[in-house]
Amino acid sequence: MVPAASADTTWTVRVLDPTDLRQMESDGAPVPANTFISLVHVNTQIALYTGEVMHPNKYGGEFEIGVYTDESGVKNTFGKRNGRVVGVGNHWALTTAE
Repeated sequence: MVPAASADTTWTVRVLDPTDLRQMESDGAPVPANTFISLVHVNTQIALYTGEVMHPNKYGGEFEIGVYTDESGVKNTFGKRNGRVVGVGNHWALTTAE
């Protein structure tokens, strides 16, 4: 834990739709529950990542997390700006209990 919030401890929520319009529309909007988003570190602009290896423990299992932006290759088209598409390891969901 840190005593005060700083750029080193701040994350931003991004929608998975990479288009500029969708990113701007979602800025400052509430985060819907149970939808996939990407968590990006404000200072480094690197996304939170989890791998596929589960480590069993007495509570069931845990996955390691780190910071790595898994980007799939996007083919560029002349005159068109293509957004960044993050991989499945960068997908997160804020869920609610039922």
